[in-house]
Amino acid sequence: MKANFPNKETRSSSLGRHIELLSAYIDNRATPAERKQVQQLLDSDYEFKKTFIQLSQLAQRIKNIPIPASSCSEDISSKVFAKIDGQRQIKQIGISISLGFLAILSFIFCLPKYFLSQDSLQLRDRDSLAIALNHPIIRLPQASLR
Repeated sequence: MKANFPNKETRSSSLGRHIELLSAYIDNRATPAERKQVQQLLDSDYEFKKTFIQLSQLAQRIKNIPIPASSCSEDISSKVFAKIDGQRQIKQIGISISLGFLAILSFIFCLPKYFLSQDSLQLRDRDSLAIALNHPIIRLPQASLR
């Protein structure tokens, strides 16, 4: 003969329903019919009453958890923004150093070439002028002396 014991599915679904009822009852969201059902279960079922006491204590502990003051969030946000500003300053310093280094390199490598090219231009102009005088590009008619 089979015993009439509830199977696992029936027990877990009834446990879930009991917890829902208790939660609504503790939070004052239960309907009058649900409140009456909870009262009957509390009077007749020891496990249900034990679960009710545990959930009630848990709800009370949750209500008693201290809430941090809002100054903490302001303090955290000010620290975050200070760190962001510090990172910006570090980036700006890095960019300034890079630009300074680039300016020094360009001065070292480009300035001597500029002065050399100016000197060589002056020499080339004198040479080309001398060549142009000695060997004109266009033939000039000979001027007659009269």
